Amino acid sequence: MGIAIAHPTLDRPPLDGIVTPEAVVLELDLASVGSRALAQLIDLVAKVAIVWMAAMVGVVLGNDGVAFALLAFAVFGALIVYPCAFEVLARGRTPGKMALGVRVVTAEGSPLAFRHGAIRAMVGLVDFLVPPGGATAVLTCLSTTRCQRLGDLVAGTIVVHERANVRTATTALWFVLPPGWEPYAASIDTASVTADQYRLARSYLLRSRDLSMDARYELGNIIAGSLARQLRHLRPPTVTAEQFLLTVVASYQRRQLALHAPSKVTLTTWTLPPAPAGEPVVAGGFSAPN
Repeated sequence: MGIAIAHPTLDRPPLDGIVTPEAVVLELDLASVGSRALAQLIDLVAKVAIVWMAAMVGVVLGNDGVAFALLAFAVFGALIVYPCAFEVLARGRTPGKMALGVRVVTAEGSPLAFRHGAIRAMVGLVDFLVPPGGATAVLTCLSTTRCQRLGDLVAGTIVVHERANVRTATTALWFVLPPGWEPYAASIDTASVTADQYRLARSYLLRSRDLSMDARYELGNIIAGSLARQLRHLRPPTVTAEQFLLTVVASYQRRQLALHAPSKVTLTTWTLPPAPAGEPVVAGGFSAPN
């Protein structure tokens, strides 16, 4: 009997996971459309209050030119300065997001820089005003896997529940190469491995012991074969699919650590489970390939 190649938890990245520069997958609780809409409603009240106060000051001054200038500055401040300043200076939180317990982070899980906040604010004019009522933002969030509006897609950001972010960002899983495998790992250049491919290989390694032996063997060879073709690497016959995937994942993590400053996380090591029946097993469980 044949088995299905696709696996519901492995054939695509988790919807609530991001890969940090250190190749650590953080499982985050993405903010829903409802939470984001309520946060926007609270912020809208604050923005209307800003514009209303500017209009009242203009009326009191009794000068049409000054009143128009104040109103123009107030509208610009409400639409652009307000969201950008709060999200950059308050770690991704406007007053509305603070009230709902959500925040904006980059796709890598980092705090926003000025460019992220500026892009989100400017593209937000399209998200919330064209057409009016935020229809563009709602439709885009519903059609993307990470509930991202246009501003998020352009800026490379996501919106997550703040408490989930604090809870899950403290532990990281570190993949350890078996002794003697360093020369083999050095022969594989993981520069072309994408975050999605890393996530897929990592997910397989973590879940392989929960699969049936046949599914584990076939799925491991499919993922390893795809990665080997991209890396233009000929896997030695003494290296199993899982051993190859572990080598790629561990090498990818080390490469990312060399490129980026490590996060302040607690690392938990992971070792390879026994190979499934039918896989060629080298003496002692692991032996560096020739």
